[in-house]
Amino acid sequence: MTKASRIIVDLEQSESINGNHISVTIQYRSLDCEGWLGQIINLLKYMICKCY
Repeated sequence: MTKASRIIVDLEQSESINGNHISVTIQYRSLDCEGWLGQIINLLKYMICKCY
């Protein structure tokens, strides 16, 4: 879970992991039907939508 949270932090260009990063990680982990690759793809889709 820490690795996925760190990805979120990096994509948001934050310096540290906060509660929001953990909650997003838990949300995507609970939706994990395709393994880590599917989780990362969904995370990237989330981050792209959030930026626009």
